[in-house]
Amino acid sequence: MNAVNIVGNLTADPKLYGKDDKTPRAVFTIAVNEAPRDGEEEGKSHFLNCTAWGTLAENLVESLGKGTRVVATGRFNTYPKEVEIDGDEVNLTMTSFTVTAIGPDLRWATADVTKVQPSENGKGKGSKRRKDDDEDEAPKTKKGKTGKASRKDDDDEDEDF
Repeated sequence: MNAVNIVGNLTADPKLYGKDDKTPRAVFTIAVNEAPRDGEEEGKSHFLNCTAWGTLAENLVESLGKGTRVVATGRFNTYPKEVEIDGDEVNLTMTSFTVTAIGPDLRWATADVTKVQPSENGKGKGSKRRKDDDEDEAPKTKKGKTGKASRKDDDDEDEDF
């Protein structure tokens, strides 16, 4: 697996979707700032659309908020997206970041850690971790005739990365 580490600030509070589903999903954006290069007054800023799944998503939403300096580990994903620009249909290649681990950057903050224990039925006292909660990606979908996993297209939601 390709693993990439990103250090930056959350631009807004992460949003949780599908909390009642078996696989909750958190979406958020991390701003990464480059140092200025020779002759530049300010460095460039990059904004990465990120997604976290399962218990990681739930714990992330409860633990981290807007402006928090974070260290995130995950992988980049690319996907095609058709958009209309000035009346013309344009095919773009979009990039997102699937986060497999995230936490506060302890150079800029302190943290109180509470370990989450799996419960017998997934609904133990104070525990949200499920016994089968080792996923770090979208739930698996049935394969279509082409052999590729089908994906629901949510182009109308701005928060869906």
